[in-house]
Amino acid sequence: MQLNKKTFVIFPGRFHPWHNGHKSVYNYLSTKFGGNDVYVTTTGVIELPKSPFSFDEKREMMMATGIPANKILNVKNNYNLQSVSNQIPINIERDSIIFAVSQKDMAEDPRFKSFVKKDGSPSYLQPMPKNESKLEPAIKHGYLITVPTTDFTVLGLPARSASQLRSQYSTLNTEQQIAFIMDLFGSYNPKIHRILNNKLGNTSGKLTEKQKKLLKKLIVGMLREDLSNNDFNNSKTHYIGIKPNVVKSIYNILKPMNEVKRQKLKDIIKRIIKEEDGFMNALIGPESDFKNTLNKINSRAGILAKAAQKAAQDAKADVGDTNK
Repeated sequence: MQLNKKTFVIFPGRFHPWHNGHKSVYNYLSTKFGGNDVYVTTTGVIELPKSPFSFDEKREMMMATGIPANKILNVKNNYNLQSVSNQIPINIERDSIIFAVSQKDMAEDPRFKSFVKKDGSPSYLQPMPKNESKLEPAIKHGYLITVPTTDFTVLGLPARSASQLRSQYSTLNTEQQIAFIMDLFGSYNPKIHRILNNKLGNTSGKLTEKQKKLLKKLIVGMLREDLSNNDFNNSKTHYIGIKPNVVKSIYNILKPMNEVKRQKLKDIIKRIIKEEDGFMNALIGPESDFKNTLNKINSRAGILAKAAQKAAQDAKADVGDTNK
């Protein structure tokens, strides 16, 4: 083994959200390889609905569970040497690098199905050898190690996936949210509470002033027909926390409305905009005035259309009788 050769360990992931299960993996790696050379990497990519958190928000979550700030790296690509080599004290000609992969990702991610290039030569990422002395320098290969995952519960329910946790949070009242955070991070943190409410809590939490203004602008624009369909595929919908396809569907309903119908909905929306709690439920939930009014309008429009059609048929029949 080369003198002073080190092994750096990277724990990459999306982490939407980070939680104690991830912290247990970090602890496992730190115990196995030494905490000084273990790092967590993640990107700052926000893509709703699966990736709602920014890098800074995820870093806050990591630090809330005890991860040192200098061990958290913002990268463009996970499982990539170039993304981390300028952020850690690695000598890529001498030192080795290992990337930690969960059992689930190892089984499901196509990147880990083969370790051979199309030309038959070994790919950069290789399985972790049993003998660590066989590790090549990072410039030649990176290695994958499968890490165990820790089962834990949140509010008495098994935490099975990030999507489940995100959906679960959106249904909680304030007291339940606090208990959720304590289960997820080990202790209550008001800053994390604000982050989760901002990104996940629109169905039961409070809207920020920015969210209210953006949503009002979008919906009023729809009602006035000032905005086109394409305007709802932009990043502003991300700040509101409404899926673009939901906004688009609302747009498609509102666009053809006449001024009378539009005014009725404006009055309802004004009340909804002022709501602090249950916002998304108030907008499109099962008991929504907005949604119920839309349904009534559509239903009445259907009834009127059928009545008009029948009247036209009757008129045609009357004309036929007259001509006899």
